[in-house]
Amino acid sequence: MQQASRLPSVHLMHDSEVNSIKRLDKDRGDEEFVIVIKTAGTECCRRCTYVVGADGPGSIISKFIGTSFDGFANLARPNNTVIRSPALMQQIGETIGLSHQLLVTRPGVGTAALVLCDAGRALFQCPMYFPYRKTQKPLSARELIRQLVGTSDFEIVQESHYYWNFFIATKFSKGHIFLVGDAAHSWPPLGGTGGNTAYADVNNLAWKLIHACRYKSSQCLLQSYDLERRQHDMKIGCWVLNQVRTAGKPERNVRFLASPMLKYTWYRKIMKNMFLLGTRGRRANQHFAQSGFLLGFRLFFSPIIAYAIGMPGDDAPSRYVPQVTPGGILPNFATTSGHTVYDAIDLVQYTILLIGSDSTTMSDDDVMVATTLQTEFEKRGLPAMTRSIALALPHTQESLRSIEVWREYTKQRILIVRPDLLVSWSSFAHSDLSPQVLNEAVDIITGLNDKGIDIWSSFLSSERCRQCISFMEYLRSTFARHVQPLKRDKFPNAVPVQDASKSAVVSRLQRNDKTFKATTKVSAPTKSLDA
Repeated sequence: MQQASRLPSVHLMHDSEVNSIKRLDKDRGDEEFVIVIKTAGTECCRRCTYVVGADGPGSIISKFIGTSFDGFANLARPNNTVIRSPALMQQIGETIGLSHQLLVTRPGVGTAALVLCDAGRALFQCPMYFPYRKTQKPLSARELIRQLVGTSDFEIVQESHYYWNFFIATKFSKGHIFLVGDAAHSWPPLGGTGGNTAYADVNNLAWKLIHACRYKSSQCLLQSYDLERRQHDMKIGCWVLNQVRTAGKPERNVRFLASPMLKYTWYRKIMKNMFLLGTRGRRANQHFAQSGFLLGFRLFFSPIIAYAIGMPGDDAPSRYVPQVTPGGILPNFATTSGHTVYDAIDLVQYTILLIGSDSTTMSDDDVMVATTLQTEFEKRGLPAMTRSIALALPHTQESLRSIEVWREYTKQRILIVRPDLLVSWSSFAHSDLSPQVLNEAVDIITGLNDKGIDIWSSFLSSERCRQCISFMEYLRSTFARHVQPLKRDKFPNAVPVQDASKSAVVSRLQRNDKTFKATTKVSAPTKSLDA
């Protein structure tokens, strides 16, 4: 936020909300919009060519473009308790260290999520609590927290409830309007997946909008945001649904995590070894990591990626295995210059990456291929940066994962990498690197032919497009199959949502519950809590 405020082209407006949006009628083909923003009790208008709706589950922007959603509403209504406890803050800081989110376990009591929402005011949120065994008499919020943290040295500053809903938009963009984060997809707060997928949305969209504003962009480039992010987020959504099933009846996991045997050293040692066993070798340092989501899920269909035959499938969540392949995230690795591969990737332009090592150098043929690719980008009026790197040889004491990454890179000669670190093209998959093959590859990557003409209409009639549409329908049907058992087995009050607007769903549920909201977020503590 501070970095953005220093940019002369950025105007930050705090404590603001969008009141309305209107599309302007223009003689030429470009879209343009006027947004009415309310801030500090006054209204102002902003005129723009592109709109990014990051305005949460109740998005005004998504309503404007008539977005429909799949999923479920009213899965559950958990309680959320906010406490202030300087003593707990000090204890955590002196023992395990401060973290944004903690899984707190008490032997024979239960387990809960504890979120540090404001370190300066020592405020913690407890949005979920699972008792070790159900009691006949429901416990008060204060008694639950006291048993959980093991102390009475705290004060409750806020009690509320929120709703578990599950929405994924059937389309993430329309024309020059794009949806990111909770405006496009929202689900119960499990595993930090909501925030991480929102960051990935922005990472995918930002460089494409830069190209659209600075250079000659294609419809393929802008439309690829919807196709790429929806398939990624639906895969993550299916994982979250599996976790929701577990959360619906967590007794088995809670009995394991909060077993009274935790008081014994040998039991804690077993649990620690089980944790470490899953994070060794190629999966080192991954424990409850998002790498399996953000890195291990690959894009199988995109209009701007030149795919190869035999692309590897997705990795299991938190089981990321680094591979260099079109549609996948480029793994990072050290170079002989003392930097890393990521240091060579441009943040705005495409990067043509020539790869060598301590024992090999770039051949004249490789340099010629890179020069040809650079020329093809220039024909289309698009920038591309050519970089050469030499990989550092891994030491024998390095982890298996580092050695495997090095082996992956040694198979490659030339890569084209996007600013968001996705591999767009690899020379390893092509035995023929003639000028015609390279021209066709840059056609796909940029969505423009060598005369600078948009090829979106050609893509719509191509076999690649039919495969892409078919794959997206397959993901929607897979998501629907994951959703169906929830109402029958876990959440009898849940309302199924299929290709419906949120306003229609909210209206239906508010007939019986006037407080129902479309949000899945817990209410954040406000500054007034200090009063």
